[in-house]
Amino acid sequence: MNNNRDRTVLCERDDGVIVSNSYCDAGIKPATSESCNSWSYTWYASPTWGTCTNGVRTRSVTCLRSDGSTVSNSNCDAGIKPATSESCNSWSYTWYASPTWGTCTNGVRTRSVTCLRSDGSTVSNSNCDAGIKPATSESCNSWSYTWYTSPTWGTCTNGVRTRSVTCLRSDGSTVSNSNCDAGIKPATSESCTTYSWYTGDASTCVATCNTTRTAICKNGSGQTVADSYCTGSKPSHVCNRALGWVDTNGTKSCNTVCNNLNRCWVKDDQNQACASGQRIPTWGTFNFLFGTVTNPTI
Repeated sequence: MNNNRDRTVLCERDDGVIVSNSYCDAGIKPATSESCNSWSYTWYASPTWGTCTNGVRTRSVTCLRSDGSTVSNSNCDAGIKPATSESCNSWSYTWYASPTWGTCTNGVRTRSVTCLRSDGSTVSNSNCDAGIKPATSESCNSWSYTWYTSPTWGTCTNGVRTRSVTCLRSDGSTVSNSNCDAGIKPATSESCTTYSWYTGDASTCVATCNTTRTAICKNGSGQTVADSYCTGSKPSHVCNRALGWVDTNGTKSCNTVCNNLNRCWVKDDQNQACASGQRIPTWGTFNFLFGTVTNPTI
């Protein structure tokens, strides 16, 4: 190849007829050849950047001839040469998946997954490896869960009473407590007070004949409270005296009438008769249904 290119130059008359070149002015005849080459040249930038060092990374940029040969950069247009270096950083990037999923809707729940730089900043997802990105959605069920508290407390024992608290799914099934919010779980136990009926001691029967001694409700501290706190039927007992000795015209006889005189009493809970001519000189200790009372000497 001679690196020249040629063209034809002819002399043309005004009416368009080609005539001998001698009729045209040779001094202004255009050139019939010029030097040239048939190559084209372009910049080739490496697709791979080097390691980021001190905030800068580099790549190779070369001038390629149209036959693929690498030639001097002077053959390429310097004005459009790609950059051979750029600023960079040495950050590392990782995916951060929210630990909390959203509400289950139509069988699907979602969460946020973002790309974090090693300084903790949230950056564009393009900086993280898309191949290992955690899932942003998953299938689920749309059940709701709530605590069910038994309306009945157990018996108060040693100052404590308990009740059952279970986790219910929206279809009414009892499920594991882990499905319900532990932060709002109702209490399963509480302190309590015991209550019981109290009938008093036997001395309440001595004062008045044929009286009815009724019970009262007291708490564990001995305080009297409303009867509604005690359970079961309220007990009662008629304090009937049994037989006793009385003097009738100087003769000792068995009196079947209950009285509160200085006489010999027998047990309340026995139908014991007095033996004729017998008199006990002193008061003894007698057991009543609800306790024991000791009577003084006559």
